[in-house]
Amino acid sequence: MINSTDQRKRVLFAVLLFSAVAVLAAFRVFRVAGPDQSVPERAPTVIAVSTEGGFVGSAACKDCHSDQHASWHRSFHRTMTQHATADTVIAPFENEQLEFEGQLYHLTREENRFFVSASAPEQDGLSVSVFSPSARREVVMTTGSHHIQVYWISDPASGLLIEFPFYYHLAEKRWILRDDTMLHPPDQPQIPSVWNDRCIKCHSVNGVPGLDAQTGRLSTHVAELGIACEACHGPGEEHVELHKNTPLRKKSDAADSTIINPHRLESQLATQVCGRCHSATTPHDPQGYIQNGLAFRPGDDLHAFVKLNAYDPHGKRPEGRFGTFVENYPTDGYWNDGTCRVGGDEYNALIESPCYQNGTISCLSCHSMHQSDPDDQLAAHAGDNRACTQCHQEPVFNERLTEHTHHLADSSGSLCYNCHMPHTSYALLKAIRNHQISRPDVVNNIETGKPNACNLCHLDRTLKWTSSHLAEWYGSEEPSFSKDEETIAASVLWLLKGDAALRVISSWHMGWSPAQAASREDWQAAMLAFGLNDSYSAIRFVSYRSLRSLPGFDDFEYDFMGSSETRHDAVARAIKDWQLTRTDKNRVAEPSLLLDGHRELRTEEIDRLLRQRNNQPISIAE
Repeated sequence: MINSTDQRKRVLFAVLLFSAVAVLAAFRVFRVAGPDQSVPERAPTVIAVSTEGGFVGSAACKDCHSDQHASWHRSFHRTMTQHATADTVIAPFENEQLEFEGQLYHLTREENRFFVSASAPEQDGLSVSVFSPSARREVVMTTGSHHIQVYWISDPASGLLIEFPFYYHLAEKRWILRDDTMLHPPDQPQIPSVWNDRCIKCHSVNGVPGLDAQTGRLSTHVAELGIACEACHGPGEEHVELHKNTPLRKKSDAADSTIINPHRLESQLATQVCGRCHSATTPHDPQGYIQNGLAFRPGDDLHAFVKLNAYDPHGKRPEGRFGTFVENYPTDGYWNDGTCRVGGDEYNALIESPCYQNGTISCLSCHSMHQSDPDDQLAAHAGDNRACTQCHQEPVFNERLTEHTHHLADSSGSLCYNCHMPHTSYALLKAIRNHQISRPDVVNNIETGKPNACNLCHLDRTLKWTSSHLAEWYGSEEPSFSKDEETIAASVLWLLKGDAALRVISSWHMGWSPAQAASREDWQAAMLAFGLNDSYSAIRFVSYRSLRSLPGFDDFEYDFMGSSETRHDAVARAIKDWQLTRTDKNRVAEPSLLLDGHRELRTEEIDRLLRQRNNQPISIAE
């Protein structure tokens, strides 16, 4: 049973309904059946399948493109959204009982069907659940099968699909409150997500919310659930018609005008095929979107249909060349220099890179849908420096590699992407590689708070140490430092006094094996212990996973959703266990790690940094 007494209703960071019109329309239909209304034994599946617009579905591709169909079928793109069946539902539903703020949720399974029953209060005239006191709802759809699986409840009174407030975490094999899977301030209310308008645009093919402006009801339909062939290749009807009565053409260099092959597109248009979903955008016509969906098709200029949700701190981003931008967009998803830090919004980051603006890089330079491991969809060459030497052929990137990197050739420090694409984005309870290709820059770090790649690997080193090396090796500018920045390891400063984004990124890197190899593994547990009682549940989760990766902590017992008292106790236990596992207690002091001559924690300094913590609310809804 999951029991939580903390307030956990938080506002989603994303623009939920894209405009005030859409918000009001959604609220009009966001009602539940009262106890006096009859509830169908089987809730209707409200997502209809439509072939309008020339879509035919992935099954039509299989006969002629069996290999490509098979590789797509193995991908997590295919299983992004599925009907809820015994084959697709991963979580246990057999008489499970979950608790949230005094409300019990009873989960049951009846052969191939899955049900949830509960009672939930109304708040401010808006129901926060599809459950009336006597309602039983059927889970009709799932989202995700890689890291987390989400379950959608159909509300027969409105036709909306509203998410069940618990997610199932696959690696942990446990139910987790939705609020605990995202980086959200603990004291902010949250509006439940509606799949029909917010999720449909990326988790289906040709999703149309279908808002009737007169009635306020949605008549939602898709060409196919999940991310299927026509999401990347465009509508296939004309292509199928052309080839259905003729033998499959032999491989040819000639383009087939009846279908889009992203590999044949100019690099920026190819990137926009992926950017359709892997971005943060707002339609130019929000009301048109909520009624008719987005008219973009692969091969189109994405910017003709959407504005980028981008934070421009200096007001210097040029309009036109790379689209238009939403004004006054919330800054939570961006570092203070404008770098996107939300995993899943890689397009917003990549287009700010010189390799994109002045070169020919595209998503397909590193990723492949059909020739890759489904885990990251990385092409075979993208796991090493060949991803970069496709364009950068200078000797310094080849036979003179160590002269450029100042690291051993076979070390993680000589992998281009570890320095130029560090894990400074956040999603799915972990750090993600940032796709804004850049160089390590301590000046930028100090001015904007964005962590640099060097100190995310050399966790035991100060910003001053990094700056001195970058100045010596590359002639980089050296900034002025505070006393703490000169004397305390950057990762320790970020973890103890940084904002929520810095804390979660730092905590994750303390469990990253290349960073552990570069920084030893005998001190991080003492710092991660403080993350076990962080006010952000996601930081507690990430801190615990990193802690378990350290020697002697693989069986450390802790529940990141437990009470404040049990979390506080876990901090003390973790520090005590760290003290028991230490060796060489008479080692010299390590002030940069806040350890004295006997390797005891300098608690006064730690308390000072905790009091100086940046408590600015941060929301990253991924």
